[in-house]
Amino acid sequence: MKKRTLLQITTRSFLLILLVVLIPWTAFFYFQIRSAIYHTVDEYLDNRKFEIIRETTHNPALLNMHSGRKTDFELKPVSNQEAASIKDKHSDTQVFEPLEQELEPYRKLETTFSYANQPYKLTIFSSLTDSRRLLSILLRAVIVLFITLMVILLIMNRLVLQRVWRPFHTTLQKIHSYRLDSDASIVFEDTHIREFSELHEALSQWMLKAYRTYQQQKQFTENASHELQTPLAIARNQIELLTEDPLLSTSQADLLQVVEQNLSRMSRLNKTLLLLAKIDNKQFPITETVDVASLTRRLLEELWEVVTYKELTTQVDVSGAMIVTMNPDLAEIFFGNLIRNAIFHNIRQGYLNISVTNHQFKIENSGNAYHQDPIQLFERFAKGSETTSSGLGLSLVQSIGKLYGFTIQYTVRGTTHQIDVFL
Repeated sequence: MKKRTLLQITTRSFLLILLVVLIPWTAFFYFQIRSAIYHTVDEYLDNRKFEIIRETTHNPALLNMHSGRKTDFELKPVSNQEAASIKDKHSDTQVFEPLEQELEPYRKLETTFSYANQPYKLTIFSSLTDSRRLLSILLRAVIVLFITLMVILLIMNRLVLQRVWRPFHTTLQKIHSYRLDSDASIVFEDTHIREFSELHEALSQWMLKAYRTYQQQKQFTENASHELQTPLAIARNQIELLTEDPLLSTSQADLLQVVEQNLSRMSRLNKTLLLLAKIDNKQFPITETVDVASLTRRLLEELWEVVTYKELTTQVDVSGAMIVTMNPDLAEIFFGNLIRNAIFHNIRQGYLNISVTNHQFKIENSGNAYHQDPIQLFERFAKGSETTSSGLGLSLVQSIGKLYGFTIQYTVRGTTHQIDVFL
């Protein structure tokens, strides 16, 4: 759905109101002027009727003429029956004008009168050409006035609304640039608009509360990590001392080894959860340019013993310089987890193909068939076949990708797993 600005919505609403008001008013004005013109012409025809009747009374010779001296009427003797059926009637008609060689609009009056007991039908004509020309000029003037008024009102409305909404847009820009990890609050500009003042006050209170909550959460995760790491380290040291006891039986040593493995896993899990919390809180402000191809080669070298042990066939295809701007530690975690996931969840004598272009990082590997939605593997504590995994590797990938706006796609085709990262 296409989003509109407040200015567009209010301007559109104002325009609709203008159209609803001014269009009927223009039509009303037109018909009122037209009615006034017709009323004036009809009054002229009525007065002309009495004038012609007086003229025929003083000059009966006019009764034998088809038209009067002004050629604006016609006289015709009719029967009494026909005269009784004729009432005074005003109507529009068209008359052929020899000079113009076309039909011109006229207004006519049909009436009857009697002279010497002989009824006559009198038809009087009055040209509407000038009246309609005047009406057309008035209508065009009103339309021009209407359009001019609309344009002026729309411009004024837009200027006024821009001025009224300026504090809102300024506030919006400050909110967009607000960083919870660096700013406790925002100083909003003073405004005489009460609603905006209330909005600024509410936002200031909310931001202060959010900042305090963020600081408390940040402090809690740091303290929790530190407090957990200390007893875990002590416990692991105690287990190492116990394993050196010469009186320790084989079964006891096996149990201690299981405990040590779980403590190590708990320590890694604690560090990973702390890292996730820091990523979610955007506590990695330092950024650098990272060459993904170089980073990929270095990470493969570090994991080459595992690659050799699993007898994997590897191929790295670099067809473009993929340069990303991000925190270097997070970059190593992001691409490192993708490569480790492809190696550790691979099968013996499988393959690992990595492709790097300007805007895409693709890693493809063999593995076990996975019949569920691959998106579930990005959820926290989701695991594949490796039960010793913390289930947070791909969750870290997803969190880091979301932080930097990467698009991540995971597809599974049989025993082939493929992850695409798009910038």
